[in-house]
Amino acid sequence: MYRHFFDYLREMRVNHLIPLDVLYVYYAHYEEPADKDGSETCTLLEYLKAEGYRMVDKVEGLDYEHCKMALTSLAHYHALTMSALLEWVTKFTPKMSKVNIVETLESSGPLVCIVHGDYWSNNMLFKYEDGIPVSLLMLDFQLSRIGHPLGDVAYFLYTSTLPETRQKYLHDLLCHYFDTLTTDLRLLGISLDNYNMDNIWADFKKSSLKWMFRGIMALSMSQNKQVVTNLKEANAKQLKQPKLEED
Repeated sequence: MYRHFFDYLREMRVNHLIPLDVLYVYYAHYEEPADKDGSETCTLLEYLKAEGYRMVDKVEGLDYEHCKMALTSLAHYHALTMSALLEWVTKFTPKMSKVNIVETLESSGPLVCIVHGDYWSNNMLFKYEDGIPVSLLMLDFQLSRIGHPLGDVAYFLYTSTLPETRQKYLHDLLCHYFDTLTTDLRLLGISLDNYNMDNIWADFKKSSLKWMFRGIMALSMSQNKQVVTNLKEANAKQLKQPKLEED
């Protein structure tokens, strides 16, 4: 994703003025094959703390303004990847199959795209002016794959908002996401004549239970201090182990 796909999306969006809200990667090297220990893998990302970007409290839940910004960035990303799949599918699909394909081009329907896969408040950075979020950048695309974009939307809403926020703003947020997505797709020359807001609601309801449970599992692990501590200790121990030279 970092080495090839984002560069492709940036080239594609130049004439369409559609933002791609992801971190800029200066250098990326991934160790292959997968059975190695990963100690030679390196990703050098843009340093954004100096520009005022920071993470939010993943326990408190995002308010309406944060949610609206997060879904705006997500819709831009989904629209660009939908267009990319139409133009690059023969080259990109084989590469994605080595990463993590859960759904297929056919099963994902007319909105098939490259989903983020782990889109929640802990994987985004916000920039503020006078306490108001004015910019967002997405990060951590390890679970990106072919899929239906509402998987990202539902996962985000169930992991990053409180129940009262969803109860009050769910309809408005879904409408805002779909309006942003369709506006971008029109700029990219893609029509969704046979897919409307009624279809969004139907697809969201059909998949929401699955994504709610996945969100609960993700939150329970990320906020369980013992699990996080064990993972950190395991990673530290693995990095300290010297490589064994083969005869």
